[in-house]
Amino acid sequence: MFYQPIVHLQSRDIFGFESLFRLITNDNKVMMPQEIIPVAEETGLIIDLGQKILDSVLNFSDRLPENIKISVNISPVQFDKPGFEDELIKSIKDKKVNPEKLIIEITESTLMSNISDKIKKIDKLKESGIQIALDDFGTGYSSLNYLKRFPLDYLKIDISFVSGIGKDKSDEMIVKTIISMAKNLNMMTIAEGIENEEQLRFLKYEGCDLGQGYYFGKPASQSEILKLTGKKGL
Repeated sequence: MFYQPIVHLQSRDIFGFESLFRLITNDNKVMMPQEIIPVAEETGLIIDLGQKILDSVLNFSDRLPENIKISVNISPVQFDKPGFEDELIKSIKDKKVNPEKLIIEITESTLMSNISDKIKKIDKLKESGIQIALDDFGTGYSSLNYLKRFPLDYLKIDISFVSGIGKDKSDEMIVKTIISMAKNLNMMTIAEGIENEEQLRFLKYEGCDLGQGYYFGKPASQSEILKLTGKKGL
């Protein structure tokens, strides 16, 4: 497991970390999630893999300062598993982890079917203190109806739009629109893939709340993150 910093854009103080996993093969080849997840979903291994990731994230979360949040990506297959929310809430209680430190990241495709059931799941997770982020917003179906119906806490602005800041006026307008819309819906925005000062200045000016990317730090090991949390900002 590796963890990438998420920071408050105005102060650069650490808000939390996104958890990211890598598979290291016997010959030391590093395989990224996009190489593994589709196969794991097709074979059904995603449930066991997802549970191992969640267990690791929860154990690590308990070692972080109380004000530091940690986010974890949940596969649509894992989220759709009957009783997923109950198992997660029980696991949090068993491990004596503060649920308010956890953010669940889901994609728009997760919300495409059985909407009433998804709303109940999200409501139950939120009632326990867990927060919900919609990942890669704007790259999928992007139905505004979802934003109205689902009680989401964060919209994550996809890297494909952030990378266009300073280069593409259309990307800049999309980013501005997402930030404005999120504010009106009482959601916070997290910009992905920030790599330079120009992007940071634009996002701060437009009122984006949080951000992550190589400009602040690459994914790091648990030991590196524990050292980093002793610092005030990035």
